[in-house]
Amino acid sequence: EPRHLSLPVGHLAPKPAAASDPWDQIDLSGSLDEATRRVMLEVERRKIAEALRVYARERLGEAALRDLIEKASRWYAAHGLIEEAIETALAAQDFDRAAALIVQAIEQRGMSEQYTLGRWAAQLPEAVLNAHPTVCFSYALVVLFTSDRYAPATMTRLEKLLHVAEEAWRTANDDAHLGQVLALRSTAALWQGDLRSAFACARGSL
Repeated sequence: EPRHLSLPVGHLAPKPAAASDPWDQIDLSGSLDEATRRVMLEVERRKIAEALRVYARERLGEAALRDLIEKASRWYAAHGLIEEAIETALAAQDFDRAAALIVQAIEQRGMSEQYTLGRWAAQLPEAVLNAHPTVCFSYALVVLFTSDRYAPATMTRLEKLLHVAEEAWRTANDDAHLGQVLALRSTAALWQGDLRSAFACARGSL
């Protein structure tokens, strides 16, 4: 009586060609946690988007492509797809529009996606960033909570952003936002070991 052989499916399948990209060798269905899978999928999405942009640039030209991306950003915004609208505005280098959309995203969603907000803000030219105190302040929050909060370099980056926001809100007599600046500065100073500044800023924020 013939014996029944039980072979794994992979034994009969042809061996796949060696992948040229290490990301292609990662099994997203395995034991990776959800956050890691989301990051990896986002990396793949950006790679595909960049490949499509290169193709479109070669076929349409830079000016036509930028106009098309700007139209896409406006369509996304009109349909409530704020993240897509920001990404496409940045891709089109329409930085003023991107900054305004970032402010809108902050007002709607708060600080739930710190790394995404930090990535957006980092792409803005300094002049555009400085014209939006809400983005400066939010970026300062991101810097503090995603960097080494005990390092002097973190305080240097943070203070530059807070100074811009503070000056704008002081000119506008916006005491509520000024209080937030002082409160964040107090928290940062406490982590830096500067207790005198921490307590002074804490009192000023009240």
